[in-house]
Amino acid sequence: MNGSRPLLCLAALLAAATQVHAQPVQLRPGLWENTFTIKTADGKAEAAMKEMQAQMAQLPPEQRKMMADMMARQGVGLGDKGNSVRICMTQADVERSAPPAAEGDCSQKATRSGNIWQISFRCSGPPPSSGEGRLSLVTPTTYQGDFKIRTVEDGRPQDVQMTQKGQWLKADCGAIRPVGQQATPR
Repeated sequence: MNGSRPLLCLAALLAAATQVHAQPVQLRPGLWENTFTIKTADGKAEAAMKEMQAQMAQLPPEQRKMMADMMARQGVGLGDKGNSVRICMTQADVERSAPPAAEGDCSQKATRSGNIWQISFRCSGPPPSSGEGRLSLVTPTTYQGDFKIRTVEDGRPQDVQMTQKGQWLKADCGAIRPVGQQATPR
């Protein structure tokens, strides 16, 4: 009988830990940096991203600032890393019962179970693309995800593996507007 006591204690601890982790995570509103990596069979997308990063790094400071300002008006900013973007999420964004809807000629289905979002999408293009993945809300200031995307490049099917991590930076979004909000005319 005494040999089963440690097992009962371990089971009780695991049950308590499961209940703690079962509490839904709500992300913080504010400025987020989304870091991502992509992998394709032919490596062309990775090469194109490296080329774009190199070109951005060679721009004179005033042109880089002009590009950053233009992106900020669209709700996106370049992150500190070459493979990251910054976005602004409002209180309404983090309280929404679904991830932001796909834009343009795209449809999206998202279901949440605990702190896991299962997401699938289909876009008519060009180019046509579809995919599915999973986004895990880890803490109010972090999330991570893995996605499989199918698209067409140079007339040939292309499979893309994407991993992403989100990190909350601060409450103030600065010049970066929430996605979907238009910049005010000057």
